[in-house]
Amino acid sequence: MECRTSGALLRPFRVLLLAVICLNANALDHQSAGETVASTTKEPVNQSLSTRLHVNTNLVLIPVTVTDKYGNAVADLQRDDFTIYDSDQQQEIRYFSCEDTSISLGIILDSSGSMGDKIAVAEAAVREFLHQANSQDEFFLITVKARPELVKDFTISPEALQDTLLTIMSRGKTALLDAIYMGIQKMQKARYKRKALLIISDGGDNSSRFTFRELKALVEESDVQLYAVGLYDFTFSTPEERWGPRVMDAITDTTGGHTYLAETPAALSKASREIGQALRNQCVLGYYVDNLPTNGKWRKLKVKLTDPKIRRKLTVRTRTGYYVPGYR
Repeated sequence: MECRTSGALLRPFRVLLLAVICLNANALDHQSAGETVASTTKEPVNQSLSTRLHVNTNLVLIPVTVTDKYGNAVADLQRDDFTIYDSDQQQEIRYFSCEDTSISLGIILDSSGSMGDKIAVAEAAVREFLHQANSQDEFFLITVKARPELVKDFTISPEALQDTLLTIMSRGKTALLDAIYMGIQKMQKARYKRKALLIISDGGDNSSRFTFRELKALVEESDVQLYAVGLYDFTFSTPEERWGPRVMDAITDTTGGHTYLAETPAALSKASREIGQALRNQCVLGYYVDNLPTNGKWRKLKVKLTDPKIRRKLTVRTRTGYYVPGYR
């Protein structure tokens, strides 16, 4: 499957509603009658991106992950433990939830030639990650070679996806950016509001048609959270390999995810467990923005822990910002 369009035609959909975890119907019942929630309409854009999402609301929902110094997710925090800043203005938290709800998860597995001696441990890490899944989670699997390939479409069966892993062999070049782009587009058909991609790769891209700038634009405007496990050698023979870790850090941090380094099979297994814990123990903070402009501008987000003593011991990860409705 190829998904390519020229840079001039690339117009990723704008997203204000940022939640990887969104309000469910029961939670919405508790909103007061005077409060407005998201209303969306979809219309054709082009063959590369079939929908443009318009959000007619000033409700902003932010997925937040808090970890301790060992990388373990912290799940016992309350609303008053957080402070939110939108464009440097403190916001009143109007919605708070830490429910473990079902996830739509895409796995991007690098199976290019450079992964030859790592593919077995990478597949083992995917299996360990799947063991942490909820019974209703859904998954798809994309492999990375000279062109990305959707080898397993959405399924709620971890066993079916694990069976697919048995057929994967490493060969060819690496179109990692194209594979991530395909994964985000695939999420347009996801069943759940919580959406995430897990990327397992050894770094450098040498075959993608999409550029880093094009991918980053889509990542910033999507509602998909990205996590990556980097199997880096740190002996870089090409510029692409040298830039690989920076590329992964940039796109995962933007979404509130994280890139984990895994230099050994044990570290890879640990990273898989930590990502699973992070997804299962996220909180969502919600607030309303008064007089929200419609200029398509980027608004910077920052979430802090209120208590300075706790703040020094824990790490907060969330999106770095969002685009308001409009065009840039």
